[in-house]
Amino acid sequence: MARKPRKRIKTEQDLIRFGVSIPKGLAEDYDAFLVSHDNLNRSEGIRELIRDRLAQAEWASAKGDLVATLTMRVEAGRAELQRRLAEVRREFGAMLLFASQHPLNEKEELHLLVLRGPGPKLQPSVDRLLAQRGVLAGKVVVVGSSGGA
Repeated sequence: MARKPRKRIKTEQDLIRFGVSIPKGLAEDYDAFLVSHDNLNRSEGIRELIRDRLAQAEWASAKGDLVATLTMRVEAGRAELQRRLAEVRREFGAMLLFASQHPLNEKEELHLLVLRGPGPKLQPSVDRLLAQRGVLAGKVVVVGSSGGA
């Protein structure tokens, strides 16, 4: 999904200040990340995170068919989890173009799904997959719109 151009903040009056409490280690890791990525300051980094999160949320209401990937890191070797994931994947029907899973180590697997369809129809099943106990991390990346089948 194309990133929206940044709006320039015109004056100090356009800013809203708020406090954020996070663990010290997380702040240190984030500061190191910012130094290694365009030397953003914390405020600009947080603005980027918010913009990215809002752009990711937008896909669910997009018009027309989208092409997206869903990548998940899940606990390996849990039969009940595999059954639940397969059950939810079936909800996609023809909107699921490809599914693959690969072991990362003895405790984790990587699951990759390629999806095509209207965001509002994809969103509920994506949310159910990501909410499953044993899904350690997951992300949807919209890679474009589709002209249809």
